[in-house]
Amino acid sequence: MTHTFDTAYKKYNHGLRSFVYKHLTKNECFADDLVQETWLSIWKNKDEVRWDRPVGFLRTIARRRWCDYWRKKSNLETPTGCNDTFADIEDKLPIDMGFDDNTTRALNQLDKRVRDSLISVVVDENSHKATAEKMGVTIGTTLSRVHRGKAKLRRILLENK
Repeated sequence: MTHTFDTAYKKYNHGLRSFVYKHLTKNECFADDLVQETWLSIWKNKDEVRWDRPVGFLRTIARRRWCDYWRKKSNLETPTGCNDTFADIEDKLPIDMGFDDNTTRALNQLDKRVRDSLISVVVDENSHKATAEKMGVTIGTTLSRVHRGKAKLRRILLENK
């Protein structure tokens, strides 16, 4: 799906604003500011934006702007979803995450460290850096684990078709 900035703004702005208000801020004024920051980030990089999955992309950018805001406010408590406060990875089992049986079986075939890194980055949408810090490894290790995890998961799922 191809969008220009203008068409994407017209099509997705209302949904993005609704998501930001309901799931992040619960404050109308702050939601408006956060949505504006999200679109500003996209505008600055508009030539590099890929619009193949626009809703997830917009939500991810909004979450990142939300976390950026709270990181700058060192005297305030960081909200859930930002670096240090996401739920303990070890407590999340794939079966509890709503995956179908094939995906759950495939995830369970992965090494625990690879699976935890993959779930943190891909499903929970945490940054590689936040995942690395949480797991006590370097960002390079996290990047490698996520890459290997995606590749192996893809292989397993294709074999089980």
